[in-house]
Amino acid sequence: MKVLRFTKLAIYLTIGVLLGVFHVFIIDNLSFTLPIIMILYGIEAVSMAVYYHRKDFHIQHRFYWGLVEVLLGIVVLVAVVDFEVTCIVWAIWAILREAEEIREAVETKDSLITSIIVIAIGIINMVFSVLLIIHPGEHHATIHLYLLIVELAIASIVPIIDYYVYHVDHKNAI
Repeated sequence: MKVLRFTKLAIYLTIGVLLGVFHVFIIDNLSFTLPIIMILYGIEAVSMAVYYHRKDFHIQHRFYWGLVEVLLGIVVLVAVVDFEVTCIVWAIWAILREAEEIREAVETKDSLITSIIVIAIGIINMVFSVLLIIHPGEHHATIHLYLLIVELAIASIVPIIDYYVYHVDHKNAI
């Protein structure tokens, strides 16, 4: 379980770095790169749900949401070529994802600090998603990509800090 969690955090951090390095390419080819990102998110959600394979609603919901992400990514990859339409799909997808993340943060028993960070990032992403819907263009798409990079970095770092704060013996800490 710890190996899987560490692997997921390492993958998120790696993807964040790759998105940061190749951000110009990603924005220039958004009609191709966004669906790939959607499909990868969906595959990650489905694989985690299959790995945990519990019968509770949260895991089942994650499985079905992952399937929707994969299908939406395939549809965008095949049918959408317009940059503005791709931006609007990205924004709607982001709003739905952030709403789900906020719901999970409120319902799960994570630490208060982690929940507050997840909720704050979710609200910020929702605001910028609305801006991306209102003005779909390269400027807002770039801001949205930077927010995704920050979100992936925080998703990689906060669990490590959270574990250190709540589980490590502080008597022996430096």
